[in-house]
Amino acid sequence: KRKFALILSAVMAASSLPLTAYAANFKDINDVPWAGAETVINSVADKGLLSGYEDGTFRAKNNVTYCEAMQMVYNVLVKTGVAKSMDAVEAYAYMGTLDTYQVPKWAQMAVAYGLKNGIIDMQLVATKFAGGNTAATREDVALLFGNALGGSILLRRKLWNRVEAASAAE
Repeated sequence: KRKFALILSAVMAASSLPLTAYAANFKDINDVPWAGAETVINSVADKGLLSGYEDGTFRAKNNVTYCEAMQMVYNVLVKTGVAKSMDAVEAYAYMGTLDTYQVPKWAQMAVAYGLKNGIIDMQLVATKFAGGNTAATREDVALLFGNALGGSILLRRKLWNRVEAASAAE
């Protein structure tokens, strides 16, 4: 229940973010089998919390990888103001190791952030993030969010306050 509440909190906080200047327009958005998918997916993408692939697709039916999940965690923390973007100089300390494990370049900042802040450890990088293609279960994604928010009462409180403010505004 607690892990679900953390994820729900992150999604609710995301819904309170202002829209960015661009709009998502995925080629395959109509392939999603549930009503309202286009609106929800585009809204979250417009807020910069997730993105599609370089070919303009979203691939909603695909499993999410550990790298994609860590990128979403990082985006939620930064875009909601719960955390600051990792400085490139700080991240540089991890890049050699991440290259060794073939963590995709697009995910390296988020994975470095996760390592620096204790969200993930090197064993997880070596076994789940290496190569960038290992699928993460719902439980795995919940644990990443839980680790990201669970390490600090202040982080949890800051995100929860944003969620409450967004709910009160509706």
